[in-house]
Amino acid sequence: MAERLCRLLGQSNLKQVKEYVARQEEHHRKMTFQDESQTLSGKHQAIWDERYIWD
Repeated sequence: MAERLCRLLGQSNLKQVKEYVARQEEHHRKMTFQDESQTLSGKHQAIWDERYIWD
């Protein structure tokens, strides 16, 4: 997964991306993916209909 992200973000970020991916399990013990997504969407003024996002 990290290598795939680096193709999008640039090979120079490989170490940082791998570290970010490795921390996700611990991170999501504190904040769920859904909560984080809602926080980021508000921060970046993204608009979506949550009926189509979450099960």
